[in-house]
Amino acid sequence: MAISIEANFTAKKLAEDIRKRQKKNLEIALIEAKTEIIERTQGQRSVEGGQFAKLSDKYAKYKQKKGRRGVPDLTFSGAMLRAIQTKVEETFNGLIGTIFFASTAEAEKARGNMKIRKFFGLSRRQQQKITEKLNGK
Repeated sequence: MAISIEANFTAKKLAEDIRKRQKKNLEIALIEAKTEIIERTQGQRSVEGGQFAKLSDKYAKYKQKKGRRGVPDLTFSGAMLRAIQTKVEETFNGLIGTIFFASTAEAEKARGNMKIRKFFGLSRRQQQKITEKLNGK
């Protein structure tokens, strides 16, 4: 008595399945990284985790007058952080994952903020997590 299972896999089909899985893993990893960037920024921490420089007294008072917290969380309106998006593209050589600003105006705002408070980037730990996710861990 025997049970047999026939598996008809081709190298091309296996390669396509692996690529699809890797693309999905990269998409998930980038969304997690984006979420972490936003949460870290709202927590007033830089890419590597250090505290942001304090706001000038004048700007802190201005924010409070407008009903905002007088802290450097880069969320005066929230539009800049909401504009952060992710995408994964397939190329001939592999996959390219990108975290970017969907709005040119918000990207310009981010560039200005980066001069004082480095918030938009991936820490070494985040890079390692993405690599691990791509390797199926």
